[in-house]
Amino acid sequence: MIAVINASPLISLALINQLNIIREVFSEVYVPSQVYHEVLGNETERPGSEVLKAANWLKVVRVSNQITVDILSYSLDPGEAEVLALAYQLKPDFVIIDELKGRKMANYLGIDVIGTLGLLLMSKELKIIAEVKPLMQQLKKKGIWISNKLYDEVLRLAQETD
Repeated sequence: MIAVINASPLISLALINQLNIIREVFSEVYVPSQVYHEVLGNETERPGSEVLKAANWLKVVRVSNQITVDILSYSLDPGEAEVLALAYQLKPDFVIIDELKGRKMANYLGIDVIGTLGLLLMSKELKIIAEVKPLMQQLKKKGIWISNKLYDEVLRLAQETD
């Protein structure tokens, strides 16, 4: 399977040392250059940037259709616009985006989308990880916001409720 990924899932999984989950689920993972630079930052190291630099299996690419990026940038941030423009160009199996606006636009464009938690569910289904709950707890400890409703729903889907 092929995926195009946005910054927040990369950062989230890097923060809990689980970036390789992406590699185990997908055979090819593309990162638009805008997203890659967003994660690495300009002058200071951002959380997860060292792990990202070491992930040589990520394919950092430039989006060829800047007009599409410009149009999408009217309603999305630059990284999300590049993710969706690249997805339109490459036709991946999934885009991995956490932000609601980007997810809605992907759905509107007919692009299959999952987020970080969806990726955790998928990796459990594929038996890459045993449980989702400990990883969600780690994400929360690292400052990644997950609503109580979403947390409970993911646990229900993972069949990890008490």
